[in-house]
Amino acid sequence: MTTPNILIYLLRKDLRLEDNPIFHAVATDAAKTYTHLLPVYAFPAQQIEVSGFIPIDSREKSPYPEARSSIGKFWRCGPHRAKFIAESVWELKETLGNVGSGLEVRVGMLSDVLKDLLAGLKGIGKGVNIGAVWMTAEEGVEEKLDEKDCKTICDAAGVNFKLWKDEKYFVDDDDLPFKDISELPDVFTSYRKLVEPLRNAPRPLLPTPAKGALPPLPSMSIIPPQSPPFVIPNSYEYLESSLLLPVSQSPLPNPPLRPSSVPPSPTLHGGSQAAQSRLLHLLESGAITTYKDTRNNLIGADYSTRLAAYLSQGCITARQIHDLLVSFESGDPNLASCASAPGFGEGESDGTSAIR
Repeated sequence: MTTPNILIYLLRKDLRLEDNPIFHAVATDAAKTYTHLLPVYAFPAQQIEVSGFIPIDSREKSPYPEARSSIGKFWRCGPHRAKFIAESVWELKETLGNVGSGLEVRVGMLSDVLKDLLAGLKGIGKGVNIGAVWMTAEEGVEEKLDEKDCKTICDAAGVNFKLWKDEKYFVDDDDLPFKDISELPDVFTSYRKLVEPLRNAPRPLLPTPAKGALPPLPSMSIIPPQSPPFVIPNSYEYLESSLLLPVSQSPLPNPPLRPSSVPPSPTLHGGSQAAQSRLLHLLESGAITTYKDTRNNLIGADYSTRLAAYLSQGCITARQIHDLLVSFESGDPNLASCASAPGFGEGESDGTSAIR
């Protein structure tokens, strides 16, 4: 029997199967270097409060300080964003399951989660080989610290570590007309003119792995469990309640009531499918075409794209948005639902140009 050669993929703000460089690389690896793929998402304890994952009847306390801001002591991630992230993670878990893979959810500092995974898998003995640990690079200070810590842990364990370039941005770093930060213009308009025409700037989308293209998950019998005192939910409802339990109470003793005359704020559902649905709605409704005229308004669901939340978690990439805009501008017959929308098939408009 062949010894399992496991690739661990640590996901953070790349919560999608589509246009994902790591999933694409594994799916198209002709050499079949890795027999198994273990995608892992950890709710980061320094950014999201995780004490709700401790059973109510447990006497144990969280080993992490509360995820509050250093000055105001507010929750760093409130209930609305926590719910959005939970929806995005759970949707990816289901999407990966549908193509023959899966997603292991964990809680804690990413370095602690990785240590536990490596120690647990190595503790099995010679029956398992950890081929590599991969993750996508991010730009935040804390994210860079995570990357440094993960590399240090892998080096100490003798495991290959690879940090992949993030490809969710509109223009690829390698396609910029300068190679050194000192050449970056001081004014955004000057920078924009360097990369125009923007309609030609993005690289093509990466194909979405088909069912069976990704290596399977390792056997559940060898995947190390979540370290105590935390318990990982086995349903979305349990996941959401665990995240929202600590942060749902208002920080104000007497929070103001919303006037009945004020319409409810539009809510966004997390996940790549919801991102695609949102984008399609903007196309079908004509909001894309009028975007430049409405983007500074403050009331309503469609005055702005509201795609930022999806982009921030990697549920959708800028080039996915661009690709659908091109299809709309070109009058793609596959977008039959948009055929009567203003601007369909009429080329780049002020609205689509402004979005780019």
